[in-house]
Amino acid sequence: MTVLHYLAYGSNLHPLRLEARIPARLLGAVRLRHWRLKFHKVGADGSGKCDLVAEPGACAYGAVYAIEAGHKPRLDAVEGEGYATRELEVELDGRRLAAFAYVARPGWIDPGAVPHRWYRQLVLWGALHHRFPARYVEAIAGIPARQDAALSRRRRHQALLARMRAAYLHHQ
Repeated sequence: MTVLHYLAYGSNLHPLRLEARIPARLLGAVRLRHWRLKFHKVGADGSGKCDLVAEPGACAYGAVYAIEAGHKPRLDAVEGEGYATRELEVELDGRRLAAFAYVARPGWIDPGAVPHRWYRQLVLWGALHHRFPARYVEAIAGIPARQDAALSRRRRHQALLARMRAAYLHHQ
């Protein structure tokens, strides 16, 4: 069994979200120096999704998960054709690891893209779960978002968000 290190930084940050997609084991949270989180990747539903953009002096955060290589094709399919995988070096517990992350392909970027509220909340609950710095969490909370017109999709994600909220409150 080959194990891969997956760097989640967007909606897959929270273990409940990722584990609903593929089996994964959380290894820990990491600081990503010289990377900025943006919500400018256009998703299949037309809304803004997360992307990591290299930027000197910036800082983003993520979580590293161990996944079996056999599960990566499922994750690739979920992430969709608008993302490419990129290997990044991260530092976790004093050791350097190579981890793959999904970054937006150039043709899928729109600076005016706006995420759905439920999507922004998935990222926010993930950031809270990993206890990212308050300033970073506040920046995510301040991202403009819009209501998803697809009621069934919105309800499905609201149910997951309720589970995340309950887990967070339980551990406070």
